[in-house]
Amino acid sequence: MKKSVFLSLLLVLVSTNSYAALGLPDNTARVGFSLGAARLYVSDPLGDTIPVVAVQPLKVMYSEWLSGGYRIWVESYYQEASMAADESHIGQYFQQGGMHLSIQRNFKIVEFFKPWIGLGVDLSLGRYTQRHTKDDEGYLLERYADRLQPTVGSLFYLVNEWQISKEWNMGGSVLQRLSFNKAVTETSFSLFFLTRF
Repeated sequence: MKKSVFLSLLLVLVSTNSYAALGLPDNTARVGFSLGAARLYVSDPLGDTIPVVAVQPLKVMYSEWLSGGYRIWVESYYQEASMAADESHIGQYFQQGGMHLSIQRNFKIVEFFKPWIGLGVDLSLGRYTQRHTKDDEGYLLERYADRLQPTVGSLFYLVNEWQISKEWNMGGSVLQRLSFNKAVTETSFSLFFLTRF
């Protein structure tokens, strides 16, 4: 584990120090934030939930160019959603915080559309409270204990951005997340702003 972390840091340092030789800007590290919405679906041990659309109030992000048209993209996030119960779905209140890490590659399709496409991994912790079921008339059937569950998932990114000033870029991203333990499935769209530092 320590060796892989050391090699990753070394790769970033070597890539950063080679920018001038490649004709890239001296500093390509950027930080920013985004706002968005996600369609969330939870697979509970006691049953599935009704998919719900929830606002993602804020993500904080960091990106850094690598050589060969690649970049690293890191996001930390928090989201929550209330999922209603019916006769065939379990209801609950869902809260989750975590981090996305991906490697993305740039593709120039046309001048105004040069998307970054990437794969990555999600590490998160979900809290599931107010778990309950209802009958076909909408009456409460049963309450269940709260759950706390770590989740690891795979990510697919499609990102496009535009420069709006010397220091600022804005863009949009579409993200598809699938949990390895099938805990959470997410499709989200975000509008983001990045600045050099």
